[in-house]
Amino acid sequence: MSLDFKKGLLVNITKYHRALYVLIVLIILFCKFSGATDSEAVLIYNLAFMLVVILYDESLVYFIRRVNQIMLLSRSFVIIIGIAVAGMINNMPMVLFGTYIAWGLLTIVEDSVMGNFFDDYGTIARMLSLTIVLALGTMLHMWTELNGAWAVGFFFFIGCFVLSTVIEYVIVKTTLILYDDKYTNQMLTNEDLDSENQQLKTLQERVEQVNKEINYQKINLTKAYKDLETVNSEIRSLIEVMKFFSNSFDVEKNAYVMLHNIMKVKRPDICTIYLDKDVYRNKDFFIEVLVSDNDKYFDLAVEETVKVFDYIQLRKITEPLIICDERDFKYPYLTKSDLSNAIAFPAVENGKIYGVILVASEELDFFESGINFYESSITDFTSALISDRLYLKTEEMAKKDGLTQIYNRYYFNEFYNTLIEEINSKENGKLSVAMMDIDFFKNINDTYGHLAGDEVIKTVARIDKEFAEKYDGVAVRYGGEEFLLILKDKTVDETYEILREMHKEIKNSVINFNGTYIRTNVSIGLAAYPDTNTDIHDILDSSDKALYYSKENGRGMIVIYGKEEEALNEDFSY
Repeated sequence: MSLDFKKGLLVNITKYHRALYVLIVLIILFCKFSGATDSEAVLIYNLAFMLVVILYDESLVYFIRRVNQIMLLSRSFVIIIGIAVAGMINNMPMVLFGTYIAWGLLTIVEDSVMGNFFDDYGTIARMLSLTIVLALGTMLHMWTELNGAWAVGFFFFIGCFVLSTVIEYVIVKTTLILYDDKYTNQMLTNEDLDSENQQLKTLQERVEQVNKEINYQKINLTKAYKDLETVNSEIRSLIEVMKFFSNSFDVEKNAYVMLHNIMKVKRPDICTIYLDKDVYRNKDFFIEVLVSDNDKYFDLAVEETVKVFDYIQLRKITEPLIICDERDFKYPYLTKSDLSNAIAFPAVENGKIYGVILVASEELDFFESGINFYESSITDFTSALISDRLYLKTEEMAKKDGLTQIYNRYYFNEFYNTLIEEINSKENGKLSVAMMDIDFFKNINDTYGHLAGDEVIKTVARIDKEFAEKYDGVAVRYGGEEFLLILKDKTVDETYEILREMHKEIKNSVINFNGTYIRTNVSIGLAAYPDTNTDIHDILDSSDKALYYSKENGRGMIVIYGKEEEALNEDFSY
């Protein structure tokens, strides 16, 4: 058994030693305070003995890398001698000394594992020495009681203990020898494999030498093959990117994947993409920047990419713009850098420039192999963008009501549960739901016709949407003439003031339908979490109940759930 294995075993069993030491210390204290012994010497010796053993164990673990075989084995003698000395102290409680004997037996077993099983005489002699010392300590402790049959029984016990120690040694030694034989056979097998591997390596070196001689004669063919492999690698990477595009309708993520592919294949120092606003229903421009050294070029790349796009768009440049060629800057961009080459590739759709890709490198002759790869990348991205835009438009149409172009009830059912769970999970989450209904809408249809009714619905929906966008909320056409305004992070009082402003605008709106002027009004029910409802799942139903109260008590009112009667005293004449 190797010394490293024994060290590892010592570290693993130290935690059990600690638990045992705590138990023994508790027994020492119990014996003192229970009156089992009133000797101060017993208390002082046992506590000092335990302190020495604990410090010895912890030192072995702390300095485990410097521990040798002698240090491992000397631990056993420290413990056994300490136990034997304890046996010679007067008034030593039997319960404590019995614990010491059990501890001594455990120590002898551990010592046998830490010994050298291929040195029979040394190991057996050490184990017998430990056993005899432990037995002498026990005999001295029990000397006054050793007479007659007790003496015979005691020495019989000592003999049985010595015999069991030898048997235990033989069993453990046999087990470890079997383990060592198995390990040795495995080592021999590994040596055979190493020998075979060495022969294979020698053969491989010979083959490599032959290949070098062949390659030396075919160097031009190899260069051509490498160029072809580079082109194939680029094509394969473009195909993988196109596969990703075909399964993704996230324009911004597609842009990142394309840039990442360029960085992986061509390894430039700067690779950026800029997309103008309203390219894919984005209200602001989008820019993604990948650089080889963030601290060196990131801020510069962001700033200069925007300038390059403005220049290209202003002059309607649709061909690649060479900004820097072998450190010759042809335009005043990226000049505050160590770049050697830089080209801007306009992104064009149906003759309109919607973005730009900027690629730059400190390496000389960086674009020596051509620019087809970059042009193909931007072409593939443009094709994917057209598909993405169509998908987003289709998805948006599915979410929007055809007449009012605000979100429909189908989409509301999709996002509402997710929204309330999100708000509910926040520590101070707030959510307000206002449900409104056009007053006397049937009369409008009956009097002016359904087309006029549609104009009224569109007017209310437009105002609902304006207030939703103004206060970062969501407008929904919930039913025929029913609408929702959903606001996050607003108290019920804040939402009520917003609804009064919206209610005033709706009431004062005049719909001109073929020369006929129509006025309308709405009834509104409001519920808010946590102000009116402690359960967020109830606020939609509560807003509906508040709306019903408004319709049943005169219409044209804003009713807060739980404060219905207060609405009767409010002035909504504006």
